[in-house]
Amino acid sequence: MNKAKALLIGSRPWSFPMTLISVLAGTLLAAETGKFDPVIFVIVSLGMVLFHGATNLINDYFDYQSGVDRGDSPTARYRRQPLVEKWLKPKELLTSCSALYLAVAAIGGYLAYATGPMLLLFGLAGFAASYLYTGGNVEYKYLGWGELSVFLVWGPLMVMGAYYVQTGGFSLKPVLISLPLGLLVALVLLANNLRDREYDREAGVDTLATLLEKEDALILYFLLIGATYSILGYLVLGKVLSLWGLIGFLSFPMAYGLMREFFENIPDDADARTAKLEVTFGGLLALSLFFEAVF
Repeated sequence: MNKAKALLIGSRPWSFPMTLISVLAGTLLAAETGKFDPVIFVIVSLGMVLFHGATNLINDYFDYQSGVDRGDSPTARYRRQPLVEKWLKPKELLTSCSALYLAVAAIGGYLAYATGPMLLLFGLAGFAASYLYTGGNVEYKYLGWGELSVFLVWGPLMVMGAYYVQTGGFSLKPVLISLPLGLLVALVLLANNLRDREYDREAGVDTLATLLEKEDALILYFLLIGATYSILGYLVLGKVLSLWGLIGFLSFPMAYGLMREFFENIPDDADARTAKLEVTFGGLLALSLFFEAVF
């Protein structure tokens, strides 16, 4: 297979809309204050997509090196993996990841110069979370901390970062708005780990799903979906969001259908289906923020 196509498949482009939703939310919140630079928005979006792709690839690299990813792994049932499929050599994948990280660093350096040095802290935190996820002899994903990290990065860190580069300042509102978005991205990982629970246990890997009983992990999945919509309701009631925020509840039938399906049987593409919920919810939330900024 063409190496560029193999890298694209390994980067899991289906997951990129989650990143764009977080960036868009922070940008729209900045627009409410009267500050919006479309060029900065495009640059930030590009940087965050490259960051997301690098994170997915480096995760595959370390999982393959440690023997977690094999041809019989549950993920391989629906997602092609460049190293498992022998499309790329580990060194080639590592070199590509390094190039992506360097590109993100260059973008981050420019944005820090253009908007403020505090952005460097966002970048360092994001890199540490990305690389140490399954690497650097830390591998905190396999200590049961993956969901919390994903929640923080795709929630407060990314939304506030997008807000900061537009405004040069901080606000509590982006943090609050980021909470349901971060929860749903964390649920994508939890869904993945629920599906892989038995396999991870056999491989000696600890995730939140293996540390809990299966029923408890599934209940947690349901509770966090409930928390997502509860937070949205509280944000509207507390007037953090206008009544436009109620648009987000249009995604609830999808959430309910997903919970019913998980209750009966966790599908092979559990993470991808949960990601569709996050993108639908996030898209509706972004639409409500757009209406709030315009009207």
